[in-house]
Amino acid sequence: MLKSKVEGKIKALKKLPMKTKIVIAVGLAGILLIFVSEMFPAKNTAESKSIPTESVATDDTDSYKKQIEKELKDVLKSGELAGAR
Repeated sequence: MLKSKVEGKIKALKKLPMKTKIVIAVGLAGILLIFVSEMFPAKNTAESKSIPTESVATDDTDSYKKQIEKELKDVLKSGELAGAR
């Protein structure tokens, strides 16, 4: 049963125009290359040597948070918001 389905697909492919066969072959080759490239690990790429962005972002966030807290405390101490109506 499976063999007859495969034979039917092969016969259908033989009837296709040459351009279509080439497009199918190139597509399958591309998929195969992607699959094979996933099997081999990358060697020392720029990604593996990059600076961890999480720590940089955390440092910036912490300094920004401290700056905003200081400004808020200064405003509250000065009473600038009192009687703003």
